[in-house]
Amino acid sequence: LAAGNGALGRRDYAAALAHFESIPHDMRDPQLHGMVGFLYLETGDLAKSVANLGLALMGNPADPTSRQNLDFCLKEIKKLRREDDSPVWGLVLQRLEAFRLVSVIARKGRKADVARFEELLRAAADDEDTIVAIRAAAIAVVEAIQPNLPEAADRIAAAAADRKSVVSGKSVDLGGRRNSKKKKEKKKTDPPGEMAAAQYSRLRM
Repeated sequence: LAAGNGALGRRDYAAALAHFESIPHDMRDPQLHGMVGFLYLETGDLAKSVANLGLALMGNPADPTSRQNLDFCLKEIKKLRREDDSPVWGLVLQRLEAFRLVSVIARKGRKADVARFEELLRAAADDEDTIVAIRAAAIAVVEAIQPNLPEAADRIAAAAADRKSVVSGKSVDLGGRRNSKKKKEKKKTDPPGEMAAAQYSRLRM
């Protein structure tokens, strides 16, 4: 991680991302997923940022920085949808909402949030990558609520199993990269991004 930390200290986010992405997935912990999510956010790939921030929150639902960065992704995607009506963003938003609910449910355990997750799980688009992401979120939700809401946990587990089979064929390209100068200038002064850089600047195994 030394090379990635060095690049991060220089704010060379593209180089830091390349170093951290070279680490095998089975060696990554929630903090590293959150770091990679932040770096994708800073380098303009919102879809991959959401995916990695989701992994961070499924591993550590209480992580405040990943929650804040996921909220920032939500704001950016909503802005993009005003000028880009690609179905890609609707799929990414479904994943984002699932990851957000994992964090909320694990921390607060409210029945209303559990019901919202059940609704999202059943209504999710038949896109393979989206179903995989939401089923992973469902597993995290089931683990979080099993002790106190066992019946809801059983319903979610059953619904997740029902969504295992998705439409065949090639899924939509979910790269989601958008690198406008306007966005870059805004992110230089955005508080969540600066906070994340400060928190993760000393990332270690």
